[in-house]
Amino acid sequence: MLPLQAVWQTGTPSLGDRSSAITGGAGSKRLCLEIMVMVKRWRWDQGRLTYFRFENIKKICEGLVELEGSNIGRDGDPFIREVLTSRTGLSFAPTTYTLWRNYARVFAFALIATQLDGNLRVTDIGQRLAGVDSSEIDVDEYFYK
Repeated sequence: MLPLQAVWQTGTPSLGDRSSAITGGAGSKRLCLEIMVMVKRWRWDQGRLTYFRFENIKKICEGLVELEGSNIGRDGDPFIREVLTSRTGLSFAPTTYTLWRNYARVFAFALIATQLDGNLRVTDIGQRLAGVDSSEIDVDEYFYK
């Protein structure tokens, strides 16, 4: 993702076309798309980039495999939080909401877990990252295959 300044410097609109792009002139669709993508990126990560480090994703997967089928509501939250925190060393804060409410997007974007009928389900990718029933996949296989 290019920062907004780079959009002006690398393609349409050119530096001289700023006003026409803002008011709907040539190239404004690209500019609007870049701005929307930048806002979307901020909304989903919200300070959780540490959770997307490959080593942390693998540790999270190991914990999620252990928790497979657990209730993701308030009843199961303390147990889920305890397992994931002890496995990863990450805080999974804040505790005022359920872990699933705050981290479902992290699990979904990483393609490692989802919920079905209120229970935690680990994806095939999540199981492979945890090394379940097959060899662990490395970062290249995870991101590029």
